[in-house]
Amino acid sequence: MKKAVITILAAMFCLLAAIYCFNPGRRATLKVLQEKGKQTVRDMMLSSQSVTSIANDRRELMWIGTSAGLNIYDGKSYIQFGYDVKDTAALPDDYINVLHLDRKGRMWVGTQNGLARYVGAYRFHRIALPEHHNNIIAIEDSPEKHDSLAILVSDGNQTYRIGDDEKITPSSHSIQPNNLLAPLPADHSILRKPVEVVTATFRDLGGNLWVGYRNAGVQIISQNRIAYKEANANALSDKTKGIAMLTMATVGKHVLAGTALRVFAYDDKNGHLEQTLFKNLFDSLPKPRQINLNNMVGYDDDHLWLVSEHQVLSCRINNERIEVLAKSPLFKSGLGLGLKVGNHLYVSSGKGCLLRFGFGKPQSEIIHISSPHFDNETKLAKLNDGNILLFMLGMHLAVLSPETGKIRDMKIADMPQEGSLDPVFAKEDSYGNIWLGTKRDGLYLMNKEKTHMQRVNILPQFGIKEKG
Repeated sequence: MKKAVITILAAMFCLLAAIYCFNPGRRATLKVLQEKGKQTVRDMMLSSQSVTSIANDRRELMWIGTSAGLNIYDGKSYIQFGYDVKDTAALPDDYINVLHLDRKGRMWVGTQNGLARYVGAYRFHRIALPEHHNNIIAIEDSPEKHDSLAILVSDGNQTYRIGDDEKITPSSHSIQPNNLLAPLPADHSILRKPVEVVTATFRDLGGNLWVGYRNAGVQIISQNRIAYKEANANALSDKTKGIAMLTMATVGKHVLAGTALRVFAYDDKNGHLEQTLFKNLFDSLPKPRQINLNNMVGYDDDHLWLVSEHQVLSCRINNERIEVLAKSPLFKSGLGLGLKVGNHLYVSSGKGCLLRFGFGKPQSEIIHISSPHFDNETKLAKLNDGNILLFMLGMHLAVLSPETGKIRDMKIADMPQEGSLDPVFAKEDSYGNIWLGTKRDGLYLMNKEKTHMQRVNILPQFGIKEKG
């Protein structure tokens, strides 16, 4: 009995499938759609460079209306639609005034000669409006709560309400052209053309700004580019264009930038910028030796250390001018980068001396490092436990306790024995892993237990340069 039922059901399914597949009406419809698809133009360019409106649908395809047809962009090419006198399922006109995606996800197209709604399969459904009101310039969802699918359309003189049943009635609501759907950036220099020829804007789900121009096509401005442009719209960026920045730091509300000759101080709150020449700050050895600034290290919101190759300054920022409060003696052997730990500044130097400065004090304490690998090229890093890592020549590592002044060597398994292992930077991340950059032998990673080391091979085998 069970087998007979299954046989009957299978036979009925085959019969229905045959009726569906061989139905003359369906075959005729498929033929029309296939022919319509063949006639649809796919191009790598817009149908016209005069853009009038921009929108996107729920599939995230971009719809771009122009003065000579409608374009749907899938990220690679455009599918183009236009008016066809022989096809009632085509657009009523080539000139697209406005595009609107309603609450139901239906795309409406307002043209100079009528209204249409996209119904899929390359077809549009035209909706006839009363005479002399076909130049549709604005479309919006109706604010009426009882009919969430109704829309409002206007030719600038009369507004009509079109319900879900497509019943057309005059409306007292006044709606305006809505082609500028996203605000332009405050800095118009990011635009490819003058703002006067912007005809349409739209912001997609990725935050990208689409800008349509009259006779100049479409420009896509990424969210990152807008953010970059806004972040660089300041006096510091403007005044230092074309100048090499060798070191930067933030001290309180100030952004500091050091060049080969001077230090810029920019107040991020009031936009005030000043500059101070190194020759007015540092002594030189011997004159007229060039002064090279190693780095700038903040002490508090208004004070900092400036570390050059031969001198350390305790400074104050006063109205964006750098004022010297104390100068160290000149060090002939050369200095390295400075690192603040607690209230002290630690600076590597030659002859096995690690210098420790208190703010405002010209003289430093000297911590003697017995390792022959320690010099002013040694890089310092503050560890999460408060100790200081010494990254010395040849990948030799040691840890200094600021509290006791004691130093212990680090013995790490798998530590490289050969190669150009001169230090460039050392950083401990939030997980406790230590990253070591070398000049010509790439990047190394030490695990948080500080027991093993491995080379990071995902980066090109080029020299590492410290940034920031």
